[in-house]
Amino acid sequence: MAQTKMKAEQLAYFPNRNAIINGGMDVWQRGTATLVSPASGTFFPDRFRTHHVVGDGTFDWSQSAETPSAGFPFNYSLKIQCTHIETAVAAGEYAGVMYNMEGYDFKRFEGETATLSFWVRATKTGIYCVGVRPGGDDPSYVCEYTVNTTNTWEKKSVTITFNSGGTFLYTNGVGLRIVWSVNCGSTFQTTPNEWQAGKYFATANQVNGLDNVANAFSITGVQMELSSVATPFEFRPIATELAMCQRYYQLVVPCNLIAINTTSIAGNLITSPKMRYAPTATQPNPLYVSDVISNIYQQSSGNITVNGSTVDSMYVSYGNFTGLTAGLIHIVYTTGIPTHLSAEL
Repeated sequence: MAQTKMKAEQLAYFPNRNAIINGGMDVWQRGTATLVSPASGTFFPDRFRTHHVVGDGTFDWSQSAETPSAGFPFNYSLKIQCTHIETAVAAGEYAGVMYNMEGYDFKRFEGETATLSFWVRATKTGIYCVGVRPGGDDPSYVCEYTVNTTNTWEKKSVTITFNSGGTFLYTNGVGLRIVWSVNCGSTFQTTPNEWQAGKYFATANQVNGLDNVANAFSITGVQMELSSVATPFEFRPIATELAMCQRYYQLVVPCNLIAINTTSIAGNLITSPKMRYAPTATQPNPLYVSDVISNIYQQSSGNITVNGSTVDSMYVSYGNFTGLTAGLIHIVYTTGIPTHLSAEL
C-alpha cells in the first residue's frame, strides 16, 4: 500500500484521518476533579492514562482551560503539575502520558509512514521524547522533540515508518502504545529514530520534568495520521467523539430492576454503542431506587455484581440495600448516579 504523494492542504480535507480518539481532550466521562498523586494506569480524559514508576516525585493531573491561542480552538488540555521533586531519576523510573490504540485503528499504519502531532506546554525547556511500541512492548521506536520556550504552547510533530516486522495486533487488543515522557530512567532509554528490540520510552537526552515543584507539562491536540507531514487538527462532532470513547468506557443508568431478596435488586444493562469487549462494571456511588408504591431505598455503599456480560448487554445485581420486597419492580430514583462500564485497553 504505497502512499500517493499529496499536499498537506489536500490531506487536511480527508475525513477520519486522525486515529487518536479524544485527541482534543473534550471528553472526560470520569469527571474533571483534579487527580492527586494518581496511581499508574489511571484514566482521566477519555483514552489517556497515567504511566509511571517514580521514587520521591509526585504530581497531580488536572483538566486545564489553558490551550493554544493559534489554530484549532481547543477547549481543554491535560496538565501534569509536579507537587514533589523527583531529585534523581533512578534507572527503572519513568513518568508520562500513555495512549493505547486499538488494533483495528492501528492496522492502517503498518508498512506506512505516519505523523504524530500534538501541542505541548512545559515549564522546563529542553529535549522531550515520545515513544511507540506494540501491545507486546517489543520493538520500540523513540522520537525526540524540543520545548524551546518555557510555559508557551508549541506544536510538535514526529514521523514514524511502520515497517519494523514486530508483533503488532490488528484486532480489538492493543495495536500500538504511545508514551509522552516527562522523565525516564536509563533502563527505558534508547537511541532515537530507529526501531529497537525491547521496551523503551525515551533517550538519554530526556529532561527530568519533575525536578521542580514549579514544573508543569500540558498536552492537547493529539493527532496521528497516514502522512509524512502534520495536517491541521481534524474536527469531529462531539457526539461522534463521545460515541468513539464509549466503545471503551461508558456510564449507564439502569432502568427497571427487580428485587431478588430484601437486600439486592437485579436487571439488564444495555450498552450503546457496543463496547470493545465484554465490560467490567463498578458502582462508585450508592444507588437510590423507588418501588411501585414510592418507597425509597439507598445502598449503604456502592455495590454491583456482574452475572453475565457481552459487548452489548450485561445482567447485574446491586446489593447493600435493606428492606426491599422481593419480586417488586424498582426504578432508579436519581439519574446522577450511573454505573461505570469499562472495556479499556
